Amino acid sequence: MAYLRRYNILLLLLFVLLMPLVSVHAQGITVTVQVQATLHDGPGRDFPPRGGVSPNTTVPALGRSADNAWIQVNASGTIGWLAAIQVTVNGNLASLPVTAGQGGTGSASAGPTKVPPVTPPNTRSVVITARQIYLWLRWEFYTTSVSIGANQLAVVGPGTLNGVPKVFTNYMSVSVVNGALAATMSTLEYDGHFEPAGNFAPEGLNYVNTHVSHAMNQLLITLIGQRTVVSFVMDQDFITVIYAV
Repeated sequence: MAYLRRYNILLLLLFVLLMPLVSVHAQGITVTVQVQATLHDGPGRDFPPRGGVSPNTTVPALGRSADNAWIQVNASGTIGWLAAIQVTVNGNLASLPVTAGQGGTGSASAGPTKVPPVTPPNTRSVVITARQIYLWLRWEFYTTSVSIGANQLAVVGPGTLNGVPKVFTNYMSVSVVNGALAATMSTLEYDGHFEPAGNFAPEGLNYVNTHVSHAMNQLLITLIGQRTVVSFVMDQDFITVIYAV
């Protein structure tokens, strides 16, 4: 009888431990990667990479960031985060739990939240908004909108592909190069399709990269004068730029 009681207790403990995993997978939410995507250790490009996921690969989704910009997945046993713009969600994204869990091997678990970078001494900060970038950028080439999400800048404007007019969304990463902000296109979206920037002509990519970078830096000059950019923090619809004084 004592053996049976111990056996029943073990079964109960096993059931309790597996309940979170069963509830996650019961939702049946998966994502299909549209382009070669990097699996990150947390919900942002500044988290370390954990590997890559090939195009047309479908993996189970475990959670999402609060702004739905990042999705936590299980890619062949490795838990990590994919950018939502690089995948197609199969199911109701809103039904996934919002989690701050980080990556690892095995089951997902809650990890420490991301700590913002420490502002160095002898620096100040200024905020530039998506609308300010749009207002400056539209003088350089026709742009219909600019938005800022989790670690990504999205610039929307018309163009042509093989002579056919299209509306492109240019997803761009931002970095600091030689003391200035630099925008680099990573993905293009048109007609509901996502394509890696490397599939397009370099001269077109350089044109967009140059103008978006120039617009951000000219905006900074009008606000704070000629300064050396040290770092920045991107948030929803604005960028906090840290510069040397």
